[in-house]
Amino acid sequence: MGALPGGRHDPRLSVKGTAEAPDFSAVTDPAAHPRVGSDGDLTGDGLPDLWSADATGKVTVSPGTGTPTPHPTVTGFGPAVRPTGRPRGRPICS
Repeated sequence: MGALPGGRHDPRLSVKGTAEAPDFSAVTDPAAHPRVGSDGDLTGDGLPDLWSADATGKVTVSPGTGTPTPHPTVTGFGPAVRPTGRPRGRPICS
């Protein structure tokens, strides 16, 4: 994550910290959303997304942006959206 076309690097897409304790402060406010993770493509567009949960457990999803084919390449994240559920196997965000 963090690579842009032409080999440029966007530091906002780099995750600092360690594998055991990643720092997602460039993506979300850790005080407002202390839990952040990814379970792959949550929006159905072929790109991995991030989710975050606030202190009360409310979840938001930041859709991955980039190119889904031939291999998913995430170059950033769109504005956070609230999940709408997963009716009949559809994506949880619309």
